[in-house]
Amino acid sequence: MFLTAWPASYYGKNVRLASALLVLVLLFACVSQMPSTCFAQGTSGPSVSFDLYPEYVAKDGTPLCTFVNCTGLLPKTSYDIRCGLNGQVSGTLKWPSRTWTGEKWQRSDWMAFNFTTDENGAWSGPVCVRVNPDSTSYGSFVNESDGIYLSLHARKTGKSTYDLKDFVRIGLLDMDSSTANGTEGGWFLGFADGDYANTGGLVAVMEDNLGRTVGCYVSEDNGINETGKKKTDEATAALAGFLNISAPTGDNYTLRLFDADRKEVWNRSGISVRPGSYGFNANCNWGTKENLVKPGNSSQFSVQVGNTGTLDDTISVAVEGDAAGWSLSPKEAYLDIPRGSNSTFTFTVSVSAVSSPSLSAKIRLSSTGDPTKLQVVECPFGLDLPDLYVSALAVGGSASGAGASFLEGETLEVTATISNKGSRSTPTQASIAVCGITRGDAAITSRSVDIEPVNIYRKPSLTIDTSGWASGDYVLRFTADAGGAVKELDESNNARSFSFSIADSSPLPDGRALLSAVYPYAQPRMNNEFIEILNPFSSQINVSGWVVTSTPERPLKDAKGFALPQGTFLQPGKSIIVTQNLSAYASQTGRHADLCWKELDGKSFSLPNNGGLVALKDNLNHTIDAFLYGGVNPPSAGCGWNGEPFTEAQQGVIFERALADKGDAGATVMLFDTDTAADWKASKKMGVVRIPPPLAMSVSGSVIPFMSPDNGFDAVSSFIDSAGESLYINVYKFTSIPLAMLVAGAAERGVDVRLFLEGSPVGGVDGEEIGIADMLSAAGCRVSFMVNQPGEGRFSPYPFNHAKYMVADNASVLVMSANMGGSNLPEDRTIGNREWGAIIKNREAASYFAGLFLADTNPELAHTAFLGESAATSFASVRGKTGSKEAPQSRDSAGVPDYSTGALAEFFGVFNITPVISPDNSLDAIVSLIDSCERTICIEQLYIYRNWSDGENPFVSALVRAAERGVKVRVLLNYNPSFSRPGRDSNDLNAETMEYLRSRNISTLLLYTNATHFVNLHNKGGVFDGRSVLISSVNWNENSVAANREAGVIIENGELAGYFAAVFECDWELSSNCAVAGHGWLYSAAYAPLAAAISANGSGLTATAIITSSIIVVLIDWRRRFG
Repeated sequence: MFLTAWPASYYGKNVRLASALLVLVLLFACVSQMPSTCFAQGTSGPSVSFDLYPEYVAKDGTPLCTFVNCTGLLPKTSYDIRCGLNGQVSGTLKWPSRTWTGEKWQRSDWMAFNFTTDENGAWSGPVCVRVNPDSTSYGSFVNESDGIYLSLHARKTGKSTYDLKDFVRIGLLDMDSSTANGTEGGWFLGFADGDYANTGGLVAVMEDNLGRTVGCYVSEDNGINETGKKKTDEATAALAGFLNISAPTGDNYTLRLFDADRKEVWNRSGISVRPGSYGFNANCNWGTKENLVKPGNSSQFSVQVGNTGTLDDTISVAVEGDAAGWSLSPKEAYLDIPRGSNSTFTFTVSVSAVSSPSLSAKIRLSSTGDPTKLQVVECPFGLDLPDLYVSALAVGGSASGAGASFLEGETLEVTATISNKGSRSTPTQASIAVCGITRGDAAITSRSVDIEPVNIYRKPSLTIDTSGWASGDYVLRFTADAGGAVKELDESNNARSFSFSIADSSPLPDGRALLSAVYPYAQPRMNNEFIEILNPFSSQINVSGWVVTSTPERPLKDAKGFALPQGTFLQPGKSIIVTQNLSAYASQTGRHADLCWKELDGKSFSLPNNGGLVALKDNLNHTIDAFLYGGVNPPSAGCGWNGEPFTEAQQGVIFERALADKGDAGATVMLFDTDTAADWKASKKMGVVRIPPPLAMSVSGSVIPFMSPDNGFDAVSSFIDSAGESLYINVYKFTSIPLAMLVAGAAERGVDVRLFLEGSPVGGVDGEEIGIADMLSAAGCRVSFMVNQPGEGRFSPYPFNHAKYMVADNASVLVMSANMGGSNLPEDRTIGNREWGAIIKNREAASYFAGLFLADTNPELAHTAFLGESAATSFASVRGKTGSKEAPQSRDSAGVPDYSTGALAEFFGVFNITPVISPDNSLDAIVSLIDSCERTICIEQLYIYRNWSDGENPFVSALVRAAERGVKVRVLLNYNPSFSRPGRDSNDLNAETMEYLRSRNISTLLLYTNATHFVNLHNKGGVFDGRSVLISSVNWNENSVAANREAGVIIENGELAGYFAAVFECDWELSSNCAVAGHGWLYSAAYAPLAAAISANGSGLTATAIITSSIIVVLIDWRRRFG
């Protein structure tokens, strides 16, 4: 279809002619038919060149065509090509142009397309290029120069650089008066005449009187999107053969047309090109909304047309549209509009009394000067009438009739939505009919309701009593304008049906909600009793109208209690909480209950403190679930409870049903529902903060282990200094002034610092900690304490906030066994507590602990007390202090192992991390860890008591089980003579535990602190199978795991475990050379050096650390022997 050979007269000229573009898909199809002989021959090596191109390109983005010739390439080989306009030919090329790929315009510096050479290594084809005025380099290369380079680059497909290049310099055309650096340009707009007047796809070449090609393009319809915007099919179809060529302004041009065989088929001489452009814009005042016309009337509408071009123009207007009963006039018009002026086209729309409801009309406008300038204005029209329809129909809260089922005896709440899609408000009357289809066509009941005038919508409602209805299928039909009194746009949409079934009203066994928690005995003056109702099943339960009552023997209307509101649904595995007082509930839990029963007609209702029966009943008075507690007699049969009542209520304690988490989705499922006391437990204290389950997480990042007294202060100091945005600190006690100064410094540099401290630690909050808290508050820190002040309505959910952790920037978390005191984290590393800790650099782990901190410090919680802005002790009065009264006196450093001679160790990789949180999961997590061990267990604890209140310590039991299955278990406990008290003290209890463990083949030692550089063995951790390490605040006592707030982590990583294993070995070796006899200390002179098997690489300890840890034992012996 395209040119196959250029006339000989076009070869040898100093300017090569440009080709024209069809739809690039068609152009490439043509290229495949072209013989290679159509290009210049004689090139000995590979080359690419322009075979045809115009001398000028328009700066406004009007496209040009050029023809590319490639010779001497590898036969049957794929090549990439890019072609465009450049302001330079060397250096870093800028391409202020776009190239047509056959589908779209794209940046010219990107590959436009690829081609495959023929058997002679040749290829030729067309390329279409235009200036891109939006390019960042447009100003420097186009708007400030009189010329530009037409550049061609090619490369073998797969190569990274373009090694075949050609370029020619062409002029720039100024198409308007905005710039004047180029040659003044204009357009030739028009059609050929004769046989080719309406032929598209012809190559049009404009020549000046010297035979130079000044413009080249392809006649419409060429399939090229010239503007880069969407072009309608109507525009191109109506302009077949239209020519639009840019060229310098002037006279005596010759225009030649070439057909697909490259044969000249038409020419015209004496053509003139003048500056200026055509353009217009049409606007209507209705936008996209429908224009309304009353039946039997006419209305006029107008379109404003403005001439946006630089030439006077005549705009052709054609009005289209046809529908029964509608007419438009006039159908066509011509608007003569001078440049810069506007004109108005007005037309009339008439509609008969009986007509189609709507008319979609179009107004087509086009420029007679440039027919490619075309605009279509959409004109939607509609009748000015109402149109009522039933847009929604709900029965009993259900909006869909498919499969809806109700129980016999229910009162059906029917709500319909009557909407008006029309334009006029009108009164109407609707009726409802309910028919039982299971009994033939007989109408069961029929009700009508008057509807007020409907402008937009109305929602009439009524109730239908189903008492005595037989089981089966029914249809409820709601009809608006049942009498047909109102003329509407559409009379067929006035009714809507709702299908449903009536079933036996006996409670469904798989649709029973359960009482999952009952809080009957609130703390003084709180009045925040609550009940939790759970859906343990896999489908939602409609509990609308269900009643919670303490008098289930009465009829529902007389029962003492409250009813759940209509539209209340329990989703699968979810629950709702109804409380006596919303604010009081929130003050103790930090959460918001779903409902307040005082607002549900239960103002005088309260749960019995001493005992009673609480029942959940459906809206048909069936007992769904019941809970009996306290000193009351067992109820009569059929009340929902079997046997003796559960225990008496304790003030501040919640009764909870025994539940468990099951399944990937974590849906709560029922363990027990026997309607007996076996279903329940009473172990949860009111106010315990709910947090996400502390599940194991596999994270990538790094971990920095540390220990005190060796390098704990350095680790914590660096962690505080690392905070750039936020720093959260939860610690039992804070008495270290050096660390306090660092925390204050963080606040002063703009870090959001928040602290949560224990308000009633053992021994109370001393003056130094109060001074530090005041200092930090004055420095801008947000300091809060967990307090228990019943007289002020503050009830602490935990005996102690004993956790020790920090979170920095929500990106790193530090977990440790240490308080922030002088003996826990001493600056002088020669003496202090043995503590373990770790810094975990991972956002997932940090986010979990940040969430824990924010949950515990929720300002809505009454037990969280924030320090006031005015500090009791000024910041300046503490700033000068450098030590802490807790800091122990230094000991001779010659015998102290120094593990921190170098930088803190940091381990990188993947870590399996499990948060260990009390009272949530600490007991189960630690026992499960012990039970999983197969080889070794190494434990360091401040103390372990053999027995708890209800029997043997479960941690002790787990260690014994491990030893019985062959695991090598070693336990190291603290022994501090200063703890000795009359009777049985912690030293005695540790000694008893040691003897018991030893009797069960568990190696156990007491670390005698007075003979070491340790103040106390305050650690609460261990190493398990050489692969996991426990770092925590959790003491192995009953209160710590079941009641306190504690925090820790289990980290599974061999290298990290090796680090702490080496520390344990040093501590074990230190203790193994000593034996406690009564309250004295005996030293064994036989000392074996530390086993060489401890890996310095795996532990992160230097060789010096291992050697010096041995030296201390020798020094202890020397001091013992020689005074």
